[in-house]
Amino acid sequence: MNSIRKIRNTEYFAIQVDGQDDWIMRPALGQRPARNAGLLPDAIAWFFNTDAGFAFYDLAHRRLVDRLQTPWARGHDGKDARDDYLSYGFLQSKDGRFVYLVLYHAANATDLHVIDLERRAIVRSVLDMPSGNSLCPPVLDQAGRILVSAFRHDNGIIALLLRIDPQTGAYNVSSCEGSRARSFLIRSSPCGRYWLRADNSRLPMITEESSLVSRLLGRDTTAQREYFSFAVEIWQAFPLRRLHSVAPMWMQAEGLPDTTHLDLDRRKQGLPPRRGEIYRKVSQLLDREATLTTNEINAKSHPDLWPDPNTHYANVSSNLRDFELSERDVIGWQPDSLAFWLRRNDFVACVGVDGTVSPKIMLERFGMDDRPWLARARGWSKATPLPDRRLDIRFTEGIVTVSGAPGDPVHRVRVVPVTDDHFRPAPPEPQEEDKDAALAKKAETLAKRFSTYAVDLASMSEPDCIAAIDALTAQISPDINERPHDNHLQAVFRFDGKRLNEKKFFSHVAKHCPRAAPAIRRLIDAVCTHIGPHASAWYDPYGDEIPTALFGYAAWCLARVDKTSNDVLLRYYGLVDTDHESFFFEKIAPLMLENAGSASARLELAEGFYFGDLGNAIDHSALWRMAKMAEHAASLMTAKQYAARLLARAAATSAARSKSEFGYYCFDNLARFLTDPSQWETELLQELPQAASDLAPQ
Repeated sequence: MNSIRKIRNTEYFAIQVDGQDDWIMRPALGQRPARNAGLLPDAIAWFFNTDAGFAFYDLAHRRLVDRLQTPWARGHDGKDARDDYLSYGFLQSKDGRFVYLVLYHAANATDLHVIDLERRAIVRSVLDMPSGNSLCPPVLDQAGRILVSAFRHDNGIIALLLRIDPQTGAYNVSSCEGSRARSFLIRSSPCGRYWLRADNSRLPMITEESSLVSRLLGRDTTAQREYFSFAVEIWQAFPLRRLHSVAPMWMQAEGLPDTTHLDLDRRKQGLPPRRGEIYRKVSQLLDREATLTTNEINAKSHPDLWPDPNTHYANVSSNLRDFELSERDVIGWQPDSLAFWLRRNDFVACVGVDGTVSPKIMLERFGMDDRPWLARARGWSKATPLPDRRLDIRFTEGIVTVSGAPGDPVHRVRVVPVTDDHFRPAPPEPQEEDKDAALAKKAETLAKRFSTYAVDLASMSEPDCIAAIDALTAQISPDINERPHDNHLQAVFRFDGKRLNEKKFFSHVAKHCPRAAPAIRRLIDAVCTHIGPHASAWYDPYGDEIPTALFGYAAWCLARVDKTSNDVLLRYYGLVDTDHESFFFEKIAPLMLENAGSASARLELAEGFYFGDLGNAIDHSALWRMAKMAEHAASLMTAKQYAARLLARAAATSAARSKSEFGYYCFDNLARFLTDPSQWETELLQELPQAASDLAPQ
């Protein structure tokens, strides 16, 4: 049976087809790993990440057969958010044929793209729907329609639910009417019928009289005990209607969040916490003010709630956010979607869609965790909801099963005795970890070998060197994106029982093979054609003193032997990872400037670098000096003319603006770090602020 799975702690996959040995491979998706993967009935494997889209592989021939670039989400700044996984929702149809890709464009809009995996094409797009909540994955309802948690801003968050028909592209919207809460819908039931939402319009509190015996024995120092709970709304779709607002997981002051260390000093002194006083005030405030929610309460709006509103650590608003229900609190739903389980401080509790709530549960067998300062139950590794409001909890020692049946009093902890927890020793975990360790070792060995292009070199003569370069070029194909291992990709030339690295080989070619220029050009052209468009030239020192980019010595050699090669070298420059390697600007760019010929051509080339991506490779003042920009510009125009030209070029590129007098960071850096400026450079720096002022919008 065909199967595909990711090898743990690697970017590689193990694919098995018709009982053959595992194919250990890394999909060609640029520098980012695959986010999703699957198999089609025709033995085609697909992989997806948010940057590169889809890559498709023929498993019979073990080769890349197609790509499909998918659109990118946009961030708050309107730019591509291709690497922000929270901006993407990914869902497959029930038959596995279609992928539904949801793009959350910050707080602006939501798009849906329907991908037919068999046709390898986007077959439908639904654009500009209401803003989606990326923290809640989209789900399919029983009819195969897509449900997406969404929102709009209307004096606070108004929760919405999008329902989209992927067959037609029609969609409708339902809103959470009849609720004071201002929060998102989170964690739907598997069928999409029920949705949860934090009810931040109330902070439930119960006051209980301490027994006289407890006070006499010193167990309770106060006459009353206070219990607090967050509130959870249960909604049914579609259209949305609220079923219940319930209060699970009750806790006393020592169990309440204290992320801002309200009780830090008291805890150091061994005194009981006082933060319950503030939570009590918040609870009473929400009861009094009908339109208020916890996310509107802060030190400025209600300073009387804080012991010292001017003290940073006394700000409890972050505690209220932490106390509110979040997606991390939801363990999961039982199989029939009629109840769900919550966790908080490693206690568990069950809530039914009928509004019934169990007390929070701990186990007598494992007790409390006495290490943390926050009161919590003994930690566990995994919990699995079962039918009839039961839950399997896995500890290191074994597995227990607990019942989440509703009961009173709901605010007290239900301690499950040893006789009722159905303890049994845990079966050994699947041996996938051991298998993955072996596969990871195999993957690393293969990857190291695959990251090296091996070329046989007959001799060091010019014809044989040219033949070796052409042989290397013949190996360059789209799989170049799969080859890097630990940012490592190189060519090795085998000659007379020795291995020559790129530095030695291309240094020889630069000195002794002037007619090799066309072959090197073909090599660099092939690299530029096949790499990416989602990868850049990798930083890779591979033992040399000077870290180089992908085939950096080949590019350097081309600049040495071909003075007309600037066009292809500029194309190569677009691939260079200037944040991690400086070889291009140290060795290649100076040769390109020499090859440019006239002062005008050199200046134009230098300006292209100046307003391009310098990364960490070189700063603007160093490039200015290395390229002799002042000398070339001064021979052609006045300082005032050049200031206007520089500002116009900056405005036409992606150069970042700044609020300083020079208008752009590249000029700020030049003015700050340029040493011993000439008279012409001094005049230029004086002209730039005025030019920036003239160019700025009025």
